[in-house]
Amino acid sequence: MNLGTGYRINKKWKVTADVLNLLDRHDHDIDYYYQSQNSPKPGSPAPNEIHFHAVEPIELRLGVEARL
Repeated sequence: MNLGTGYRINKKWKVTADVLNLLDRHDHDIDYYYQSQNSPKPGSPAPNEIHFHAVEPIELRLGVEARL
C-alpha cells in the first residue's frame, strides 16, 4: 500500500510526498519459477527453483516540480 499527496503552490511550483510500502510488508513483489544452477556439476541437471524480487522497505519520496 502506498500513499501520495501533492500541493500546487502556484501555476509554476508543486511539491509532492509519497510513502511507499506504507505497512512495511516483508513480502515478494513477484515470484519466478525456472531452472537455475549456481555452480555447475558435471552430469547433473539444473534444478527448478523459485526466485523472487523482494518488496522495497518503507520509503519516503519528496518531490518539487516546476513548470516553465
